[in-house]
Amino acid sequence: MPRKPGPQLSRDDVIQAAARVLQRNGYDGLTMRAVAAELNVKAPALYWHVRSKEDLSVLLFDHLISDLDYGAASGDWRADLRRMAQALRTRLVETRDITRLFPDDYSSGPRAARPLETSLGLLRQAGLPGPDALMAYGVALSFIVGWARFEATRRAQARPTDTAPAPMPNLAWALAGGPVDPEAGFEFGLDLLIAGLERRLADHAARA
Repeated sequence: MPRKPGPQLSRDDVIQAAARVLQRNGYDGLTMRAVAAELNVKAPALYWHVRSKEDLSVLLFDHLISDLDYGAASGDWRADLRRMAQALRTRLVETRDITRLFPDDYSSGPRAARPLETSLGLLRQAGLPGPDALMAYGVALSFIVGWARFEATRRAQARPTDTAPAPMPNLAWALAGGPVDPEAGFEFGLDLLIAGLERRLADHAARA
């Protein structure tokens, strides 16, 4: 018999069930009906605890990164930002379809706001002004999430071809050494981001 909504069913129950559905069926299978079936209740019972699938997605994303360990600060903002980026990328790649849950506002949820606060602190200590720190965080986050989506999609599909069509000599030239290793590509992107921040800091120091 279906359970009744109320004290017997908590928001955490709903989120835990959603996590199981996501892992088993992927994002396309993450429906309110599927989560309700996982809990042996009717779908309307979920709306006592979440407003919509979008609301559930934000809560689920927050839950799936809740135990992400970014490590202790080393005093080197470059090393600390690199370590945080690597930790987030690994979680996004290894957790099924989590990048499709990614909220428009990454700071949504108390746990998701933690890396924002930590990263801003690192950039502040490095010497960036507030507006630059916020923009730098947004750019870095866009790169990490975008790369993780690319990498997760590539893993799920057949291995792409290593050759280019004949009319595309520049692509053929770029692929002459084979496809880019995802790890190397990610580190290359981080190198560019950190170099850009160093240049920005140098510009601020020169103006000061």
